[in-house]
Order: sequence, then structure tokens, then C-alpha cells
Amino acid sequence: MEPKIELRIAELLASRLCHDLISPVGAVNSGIELMTEFGDGPECESMALITSSARTASDCLTSALTEQISGIT
Repeated sequence: MEPKIELRIAELLASRLCHDLISPVGAVNSGIELMTEFGDGPECESMALITSSARTASDCLTSALTEQISGIT
């Protein structure tokens, strides 16, 4: 594969990862802000938001990487 094409694939992958991860990561930040502002304990709704968002971010990353790896082989 030509270096120019490989670079373009890397650019597209990075763009997709950023796009897919921005919402869940933003939700994690919002959950942390809520916990800080209201002093919620670890059993609170904010922790559920953080956990769910972190799982979503991880799933997006895993899915994108799996698609890229399967496309290479």
C-alpha cells in the first residue's frame, strides 16, 4: 500500500474515533461535574451515567479498531 493511502486511512480512523467518542466522553465529564457540584456518593445516578458512558466509549473504540483490523487482513 502506498504511504499516501496509508496516511489517509490513519486520518479517517482518527476522525471516526474522535467523532464516536466525543459524546460519551462529554457525558463522563458532565457526570463528574454533577458529582462534584452536588456531592453525590458513589451509589448515585451520576455514577451510573459515568459507568454507562465509559462503557459506550470503550465499545466504540473496540468496534472501530476491529473494523479497521478486519479491513487490513
